[in-house]
Amino acid sequence: MQNRLDRAKQFLAFDALSGYGSLIDKTKSIKYKDRFIYLDDDYNNEINNCLSKINKNNLIRIKYYDGDSYIESSGKIKKIDNYRRKIYFLNTIIDIDSIVDIEVIDDLR
Repeated sequence: MQNRLDRAKQFLAFDALSGYGSLIDKTKSIKYKDRFIYLDDDYNNEINNCLSKINKNNLIRIKYYDGDSYIESSGKIKKIDNYRRKIYFLNTIIDIDSIVDIEVIDDLR
């Protein structure tokens, strides 16, 4: 019986670099973050002016920072809450201060 086990060991995976597999697994879990670009006052005013002109019939494209990276989405805004400085967009709540670009694509009337 021992002879069979010894023969079976030759077919086991060989780990030539011990610990290398766990190192690869650790690097897969590292998430590289983009840095937030702070906009100047003129650009922030331009974004706020654009937001004030948007209505529910507008199809818009919005680019914002979600804490890790920049995301671009297109669709219709459900609600703009100026008091809390939030935009309810698709299935997402976006901080107005995290918006870096907004564009009205089409008026869907």
